[in-house]
Amino acid sequence: MTMSKNKIILVVALLWGTIGFGESILVDTYYVVSDVEDKSVPEGQCVVKGRVWEGYSEEFVSGGIIATLNRKSHTLSNDTGYYEMKVSARDTAIFFYHEKYKEIVCWNYNFQSQHVVTINFITSDRAGQGVIYEAEKPVIYLYPEKETDVTVKMDDKIEITTSYPEYNGGWDITASPDGTLKQGDREYPYLFWEGPIQYQQFGFFPVSDLGTYGLFINSDTVVSFLEKELAMFGLNAKESADFITYWAPRMQRHTYNLVYFMLDEEYDNTIGTIEVTPKPDVIRRVYLVFCGLDFEIDTVPNRTIPDEPLNRDGFVVIEWGGTELSSPSTP
Repeated sequence: MTMSKNKIILVVALLWGTIGFGESILVDTYYVVSDVEDKSVPEGQCVVKGRVWEGYSEEFVSGGIIATLNRKSHTLSNDTGYYEMKVSARDTAIFFYHEKYKEIVCWNYNFQSQHVVTINFITSDRAGQGVIYEAEKPVIYLYPEKETDVTVKMDDKIEITTSYPEYNGGWDITASPDGTLKQGDREYPYLFWEGPIQYQQFGFFPVSDLGTYGLFINSDTVVSFLEKELAMFGLNAKESADFITYWAPRMQRHTYNLVYFMLDEEYDNTIGTIEVTPKPDVIRRVYLVFCGLDFEIDTVPNRTIPDEPLNRDGFVVIEWGGTELSSPSTP
Protein backbone atom coordinates (compact mmCIF):
# COMPACT_ATOMS: atom_id res chain seq x y z
CA MET A 1 0.00 0.00 0.00
CA THR A 2 1.26 3.48 -0.81
CA MET A 3 0.46 6.71 0.97
CA SER A 4 1.14 10.29 -0.11
CA LYS A 5 3.38 12.55 1.93
CA ASN A 6 0.43 14.80 2.81
CA LYS A 7 -1.62 11.87 4.13
CA ILE A 8 1.33 10.68 6.21
CA ILE A 9 1.57 14.15 7.78
CA LEU A 10 -2.14 14.11 8.55
CA VAL A 11 -2.01 10.64 10.13
CA VAL A 12 0.94 11.65 12.30
CA ALA A 13 -0.94 14.78 13.37
CA LEU A 14 -4.00 12.75 14.33
CA LEU A 15 -1.83 10.46 16.41
CA TRP A 16 -0.14 13.41 18.10
CA GLY A 17 -1.17 13.65 21.72
CA THR A 18 -1.94 9.94 22.11
CA ILE A 19 1.64 8.80 22.52
CA GLY A 20 3.27 8.66 25.93
CA PHE A 21 3.08 7.22 29.38
CA GLY A 22 -0.51 7.94 30.27
CA GLU A 23 -0.48 11.56 29.09
CA SER A 24 -0.08 13.48 25.87
CA ILE A 25 3.21 14.77 24.54
CA LEU A 26 2.86 18.22 23.01
CA VAL A 27 5.13 19.18 20.15
CA ASP A 28 5.11 22.25 17.93
CA THR A 29 3.83 21.00 14.60
CA TYR A 30 1.66 21.59 11.58
CA TYR A 31 -0.53 19.33 9.53
CA VAL A 32 -2.10 19.48 6.09
CA VAL A 33 -5.88 19.20 6.30
CA SER A 34 -6.55 19.28 2.56
CA ASP A 35 -5.05 20.15 -0.82
CA VAL A 36 -7.61 20.59 -3.59
CA GLU A 37 -7.66 22.05 -7.08
CA ASP A 38 -9.61 25.32 -7.50
CA LYS A 39 -9.71 26.95 -10.94
CA SER A 40 -10.79 30.27 -9.41
CA VAL A 41 -7.25 30.69 -8.07
CA PRO A 42 -5.01 32.55 -10.56
CA GLU A 43 -2.53 30.45 -12.52
CA GLY A 44 0.88 30.30 -10.88
CA GLN A 45 -0.61 30.91 -7.45
CA CYS A 46 -1.84 28.78 -4.59
CA VAL A 47 -4.14 29.82 -1.74
CA VAL A 48 -2.91 28.71 1.69
CA LYS A 49 -5.23 29.00 4.65
CA GLY A 50 -5.81 27.44 8.05
CA ARG A 51 -5.84 28.08 11.76
CA VAL A 52 -3.30 28.38 14.56
CA TRP A 53 -3.99 27.29 18.12
CA GLU A 54 -2.12 26.67 21.34
CA GLY A 55 -2.03 22.99 22.17
CA TYR A 56 -2.26 23.04 25.95
CA SER A 57 -5.13 25.51 26.29
CA GLU A 58 -6.65 24.71 22.86
CA GLU A 59 -7.17 28.45 22.41
CA PHE A 60 -6.70 30.12 19.04
CA VAL A 61 -3.53 32.15 18.53
CA SER A 62 -4.07 35.64 17.13
CA GLY A 63 -1.44 38.04 15.83
CA GLY A 64 0.89 35.33 14.55
CA ILE A 65 2.80 35.87 11.31
CA ILE A 66 2.41 33.23 8.59
CA ALA A 67 4.75 33.87 5.68
CA THR A 68 6.85 32.34 2.95
CA LEU A 69 10.58 32.17 3.59
CA ASN A 70 11.26 35.12 1.29
CA ARG A 71 8.45 37.09 3.02
CA LYS A 72 6.86 38.03 -0.31
CA SER A 73 3.63 36.47 0.93
CA HIS A 74 2.60 37.02 4.53
CA THR A 75 -0.39 37.64 6.77
CA LEU A 76 -1.45 37.65 10.42
CA SER A 77 -3.78 35.19 12.15
CA ASN A 78 -6.96 36.87 13.39
CA ASP A 79 -8.75 36.51 16.72
CA THR A 80 -10.10 33.09 15.69
CA GLY A 81 -6.61 31.93 14.68
CA TYR A 82 -7.57 32.03 11.01
CA TYR A 83 -5.17 33.07 8.25
CA GLU A 84 -5.31 33.08 4.47
CA MET A 85 -2.84 34.22 1.80
CA LYS A 86 -1.75 33.55 -1.77
CA VAL A 87 1.71 32.07 -2.42
CA SER A 88 3.59 31.39 -5.61
CA ALA A 89 3.45 27.87 -7.01
CA ARG A 90 7.26 28.08 -6.92
CA ASP A 91 7.31 28.43 -3.13
CA THR A 92 8.27 25.37 -1.13
CA ALA A 93 7.82 26.42 2.51
CA ILE A 94 5.85 28.64 4.87
CA PHE A 95 6.46 29.43 8.53
CA PHE A 96 4.51 30.54 11.61
CA TYR A 97 6.03 33.07 13.98
CA HIS A 98 4.73 34.60 17.20
CA GLU A 99 6.80 36.27 19.90
CA LYS A 100 5.28 34.10 22.61
CA TYR A 101 5.75 30.75 20.84
CA LYS A 102 8.35 28.66 19.10
CA GLU A 103 8.66 29.18 15.36
CA ILE A 104 7.24 26.40 13.17
CA VAL A 105 8.30 25.82 9.56
CA CYS A 106 6.45 23.74 6.97
CA TRP A 107 9.35 22.67 4.77
CA ASN A 108 9.48 21.22 1.24
CA TYR A 109 5.81 21.40 0.35
CA ASN A 110 4.66 21.27 -3.26
CA PHE A 111 2.38 24.31 -3.59
CA GLN A 112 0.60 23.63 -6.88
CA SER A 113 -0.84 26.22 -9.24
CA GLN A 114 -4.59 26.81 -8.83
CA HIS A 115 -4.85 24.81 -5.62
CA VAL A 116 -6.21 25.63 -2.16
CA VAL A 117 -4.21 24.12 0.69
CA THR A 118 -5.38 24.11 4.30
CA ILE A 119 -2.50 23.91 6.80
CA ASN A 120 -3.06 24.16 10.55
CA PHE A 121 -0.33 25.01 13.06
CA ILE A 122 -0.35 23.75 16.64
CA THR A 123 2.05 25.43 19.01
CA SER A 124 2.95 25.22 22.68
CA ASP A 125 3.47 28.07 25.10
CA ARG A 126 7.25 28.46 25.40
CA ALA A 127 7.08 31.52 27.61
CA GLY A 128 5.53 30.14 30.79
CA GLN A 129 3.45 32.93 32.28
CA GLY A 130 4.39 35.43 29.62
CA VAL A 131 7.28 37.07 27.82
CA ILE A 132 9.49 39.38 29.89
CA TYR A 133 10.38 42.75 28.37
CA GLU A 134 11.63 46.04 29.72
CA ALA A 135 9.27 48.96 30.14
CA GLU A 136 11.59 51.60 28.71
CA LYS A 137 11.67 55.18 29.89
CA PRO A 138 8.15 55.67 31.12
CA VAL A 139 8.07 59.34 32.16
CA ILE A 140 5.34 61.16 34.05
CA TYR A 141 4.57 64.87 33.61
CA LEU A 142 2.54 66.76 36.24
CA TYR A 143 0.71 70.03 35.49
CA PRO A 144 -1.32 71.30 38.47
CA GLU A 145 -3.22 74.58 38.23
CA LYS A 146 -1.03 76.05 40.97
CA GLU A 147 2.11 74.95 42.79
CA THR A 148 1.08 71.75 44.55
CA ASP A 149 2.67 69.04 46.67
CA VAL A 150 1.95 65.80 44.79
CA THR A 151 2.41 62.13 45.68
CA VAL A 152 2.69 59.54 42.89
CA LYS A 153 2.61 55.79 43.55
CA MET A 154 2.94 52.97 41.06
CA ASP A 155 0.95 49.75 40.96
CA ASP A 156 2.44 47.13 43.32
CA LYS A 157 2.79 44.70 40.40
CA ILE A 158 5.27 47.05 38.70
CA GLU A 159 8.89 46.29 39.57
CA ILE A 160 10.92 49.48 39.34
CA THR A 161 14.62 48.87 38.72
CA THR A 162 15.64 52.43 37.84
CA SER A 163 14.03 55.72 38.79
CA TYR A 164 14.86 59.41 38.85
CA PRO A 165 14.33 60.99 41.25
CA GLU A 166 14.56 57.88 43.42
CA TYR A 167 11.18 56.22 43.87
CA ASN A 168 11.39 54.92 47.50
CA GLY A 169 7.87 53.49 47.51
CA GLY A 170 6.48 56.63 45.90
CA TRP A 171 7.42 60.10 44.75
CA ASP A 172 6.70 63.13 46.93
CA ILE A 173 7.27 66.11 44.70
CA THR A 174 6.29 69.77 44.36
CA ALA A 175 4.80 70.42 40.93
CA SER A 176 4.30 73.76 39.17
CA PRO A 177 1.80 74.61 36.41
CA ASP A 178 4.61 74.73 33.79
CA GLY A 179 5.52 71.12 34.60
CA THR A 180 8.64 71.86 36.66
CA LEU A 181 9.05 69.38 39.51
CA LYS A 182 11.03 70.14 42.67
CA GLN A 183 12.34 67.86 45.37
CA GLY A 184 14.54 69.62 47.83
CA ASP A 185 16.86 71.98 45.90
CA ARG A 186 16.69 69.88 42.70
CA GLU A 187 14.42 70.40 39.71
CA TYR A 188 13.21 67.71 37.30
CA PRO A 189 11.31 67.87 33.97
CA TYR A 190 9.41 64.66 34.77
CA LEU A 191 9.38 61.51 36.89
CA PHE A 192 11.29 58.64 35.28
CA TRP A 193 11.12 54.90 35.87
CA GLU A 194 12.04 51.61 34.16
CA GLY A 195 11.51 47.97 35.02
CA PRO A 196 10.65 44.51 33.69
CA ILE A 197 7.09 43.83 32.64
CA GLN A 198 5.42 40.55 31.74
CA TYR A 199 3.09 40.38 28.78
CA GLN A 200 0.47 37.85 29.79
CA GLN A 201 -1.99 38.21 26.93
CA PHE A 202 -0.04 38.81 23.78
CA GLY A 203 3.22 38.29 21.99
CA PHE A 204 4.48 39.68 18.71
CA PHE A 205 1.40 41.73 17.87
CA PRO A 206 -1.66 41.68 20.09
CA VAL A 207 -5.36 41.85 19.43
CA SER A 208 -6.63 43.10 22.77
CA ASP A 209 -10.20 42.86 24.04
CA LEU A 210 -10.01 46.59 24.60
CA GLY A 211 -9.12 47.29 20.99
CA THR A 212 -5.71 47.71 19.43
CA TYR A 213 -4.36 50.83 17.82
CA GLY A 214 -2.24 49.16 15.15
CA LEU A 215 -0.33 50.45 12.15
CA PHE A 216 2.38 49.32 9.76
CA ILE A 217 4.82 52.08 8.74
CA ASN A 218 7.98 52.64 6.67
CA SER A 219 11.04 53.80 8.59
CA ASP A 220 11.31 57.01 6.53
CA THR A 221 7.91 58.16 7.84
CA VAL A 222 8.59 57.51 11.53
CA VAL A 223 8.97 61.14 12.64
CA SER A 224 5.94 62.50 10.78
CA PHE A 225 3.91 59.48 11.89
CA LEU A 226 4.77 60.01 15.56
CA GLU A 227 4.14 63.76 15.37
CA LYS A 228 0.65 63.15 14.02
CA GLU A 229 -0.27 60.32 16.39
CA LEU A 230 1.03 62.00 19.54
CA ALA A 231 -0.77 65.24 18.72
CA MET A 232 -3.99 63.24 18.29
CA PHE A 233 -3.41 61.63 21.70
CA GLY A 234 -3.14 65.09 23.25
CA LEU A 235 0.59 65.36 23.96
CA ASN A 236 2.03 68.87 23.74
CA ALA A 237 5.12 69.91 21.77
CA LYS A 238 7.60 69.23 24.59
CA GLU A 239 6.15 65.84 25.49
CA SER A 240 6.09 64.82 21.83
CA ALA A 241 9.69 65.98 21.32
CA ASP A 242 10.84 63.96 24.34
CA PHE A 243 8.99 60.91 23.00
CA ILE A 244 10.25 61.23 19.42
CA THR A 245 13.90 61.90 20.26
CA TYR A 246 13.93 58.71 22.34
CA TRP A 247 11.94 56.33 20.12
CA ALA A 248 12.40 57.54 16.53
CA PRO A 249 16.11 56.55 16.29
CA ARG A 250 15.22 53.06 17.52
CA MET A 251 12.42 52.67 14.99
CA GLN A 252 14.51 54.06 12.11
CA ARG A 253 16.99 51.19 12.45
CA HIS A 254 14.45 48.98 10.69
CA THR A 255 13.05 49.04 7.16
CA TYR A 256 9.50 48.77 8.49
CA ASN A 257 7.79 48.85 11.87
CA LEU A 258 4.68 47.16 13.13
CA VAL A 259 3.36 49.61 15.71
CA TYR A 260 0.53 49.93 18.19
CA PHE A 261 -0.27 52.16 21.11
CA MET A 262 -1.92 51.23 24.39
CA LEU A 263 -3.94 54.10 25.79
CA ASP A 264 -5.21 54.78 29.30
CA GLU A 265 -7.29 51.78 30.45
CA GLU A 266 -5.33 49.30 28.35
CA TYR A 267 -2.08 50.76 29.73
CA ASP A 268 -3.49 50.35 33.25
CA ASN A 269 -4.55 46.75 32.69
CA THR A 270 -1.43 45.60 30.85
CA ILE A 271 1.43 47.49 32.48
CA GLY A 272 -0.03 48.72 35.76
CA THR A 273 -1.84 51.67 37.27
CA ILE A 274 -0.61 54.87 38.90
CA GLU A 275 -2.13 56.68 41.88
CA VAL A 276 -1.74 60.44 42.01
CA THR A 277 -2.67 62.54 45.05
CA PRO A 278 -4.37 65.00 44.86
CA LYS A 279 -6.53 63.39 42.19
CA PRO A 280 -5.92 64.81 38.70
CA ASP A 281 -8.70 66.10 36.48
CA VAL A 282 -7.14 64.48 33.40
CA ILE A 283 -4.79 61.49 32.99
CA ARG A 284 -3.50 60.44 29.59
CA ARG A 285 -1.21 57.38 29.44
CA VAL A 286 0.37 56.38 26.12
CA TYR A 287 2.44 53.22 25.71
CA LEU A 288 4.22 52.37 22.45
CA VAL A 289 4.92 48.77 21.46
CA PHE A 290 6.66 48.13 18.16
CA CYS A 291 8.57 45.48 16.26
CA GLY A 292 11.03 46.19 13.46
CA LEU A 293 10.63 44.14 10.29
CA ASP A 294 12.53 43.66 7.03
CA PHE A 295 9.36 42.72 5.13
CA GLU A 296 5.93 44.26 4.63
CA ILE A 297 2.71 43.24 6.35
CA ASP A 298 -0.56 43.54 4.44
CA THR A 299 -3.01 42.93 7.26
CA VAL A 300 -2.99 44.53 10.69
CA PRO A 301 -5.68 44.75 13.36
CA ASN A 302 -8.09 47.68 13.29
CA ARG A 303 -6.98 50.93 14.87
CA THR A 304 -8.81 52.38 17.82
CA ILE A 305 -8.84 56.16 17.49
CA PRO A 306 -9.58 58.47 20.46
CA ASP A 307 -13.15 59.71 20.21
CA GLU A 308 -12.32 63.36 20.81
CA PRO A 309 -9.33 65.65 21.47
CA LEU A 310 -7.87 65.51 24.97
CA ASN A 311 -9.23 68.22 27.26
CA ARG A 312 -6.20 69.49 29.17
CA ASP A 313 -8.10 71.64 31.67
CA GLY A 314 -7.39 71.42 35.40
CA PHE A 315 -4.70 69.22 36.96
CA VAL A 316 -3.26 67.21 34.05
CA VAL A 317 -1.03 64.11 34.25
CA ILE A 318 0.66 62.75 31.11
CA GLU A 319 2.70 59.54 30.97
CA TRP A 320 4.40 57.76 28.09
CA GLY A 321 6.65 54.73 27.77
CA GLY A 322 7.32 51.86 25.40
CA THR A 323 8.79 48.50 24.52
CA GLU A 324 10.54 47.17 21.43
CA LEU A 325 9.65 43.55 20.72
CA SER A 326 12.23 41.29 19.13
CA SER A 327 11.91 40.81 15.36
CA PRO A 328 11.09 37.47 13.74
CA SER A 329 14.16 35.35 13.18
CA THR A 330 15.03 33.88 9.79
CA PRO A 331 13.78 30.28 9.63
